Amino acid sequence: MGFIEGRRQELKDTKANQLRELEIALEKEKLQMKKYIVSWDTKANQLRELEIALEKEKLQMKKDIKANQLRELEIALEKETLQMKKYIDFVALVLTPRLMLDMSRARAVHAGPKKKAQAVSPEDS
Repeated sequence: MGFIEGRRQELKDTKANQLRELEIALEKEKLQMKKYIVSWDTKANQLRELEIALEKEKLQMKKDIKANQLRELEIALEKETLQMKKYIDFVALVLTPRLMLDMSRARAVHAGPKKKAQAVSPEDS
């Protein structure tokens, strides 16, 4: 019976060793899986950070576009203001004297021949 007992003990030891090896392999696999999980979490965080940075960049671009549009509107307003000033100057320098002269002539025509000479300016002569 010593031989059988020895063989049984040997089989138990072999199975116990195999079990320990399997447990060690399982622990290694768990550690590897944890590394993958940490790696994926890290990558997911990096992706979230990139998405946030992208959104910030989009917002900045929208602000820049609006600022450019505002500048363009200000430039257009300045151009329109200058155009109006030119028109006002034209009216003041050219049209108003002509209008005053035309009104003076119209009064002279309605006043008759005596006042006509008074109403017409010396420049018209």
